[in-house]
Amino acid sequence: GSSTEVEVVAPTTGFYIGSKNAAGNADDNWQGYISEIIIFDKKLSNAYRKEIEVYLGSKYNIIVGE
Repeated sequence: GSSTEVEVVAPTTGFYIGSKNAAGNADDNWQGYISEIIIFDKKLSNAYRKEIEVYLGSKYNIIVGE
């Protein structure tokens, strides 16, 4: 799995979970389920992120890719 660091600079710019297209509208709607959202107050090391991915993969019985 991969992740992208996002900096939220102003609450008026919006915060999206799922999908939003580059034009800034919701035409690219998320299709599926989101089982859990975890928000951290700092950037995670790759090793710690991998530990979390393995834990969540086990918890939800899914295969986590490299």
